[in-house]
Amino acid sequence: MLHHRRHTPATGSEITVAQAQSKLVTIMRAARRGLEHWALDFIGFLRVFNAFRQPSSTLAGAAQFRDKSKRP
Repeated sequence: MLHHRRHTPATGSEITVAQAQSKLVTIMRAARRGLEHWALDFIGFLRVFNAFRQPSSTLAGAAQFRDKSKRP
């Protein structure tokens, strides 16, 4: 035969289910924000990296355009 404990109100040293859930939600939100910041930083890095790759061809095209416009 199983004996069930009666529900007793939380004392000062015990935490309620709502408090535990609140702490868990806080931890999960902080972890998600940290991951979002890391992802945004990585996306920013990729954009900067891509920007350094593209201007060389853009500048080369601009130089060719200038050379053609100087010719009569």
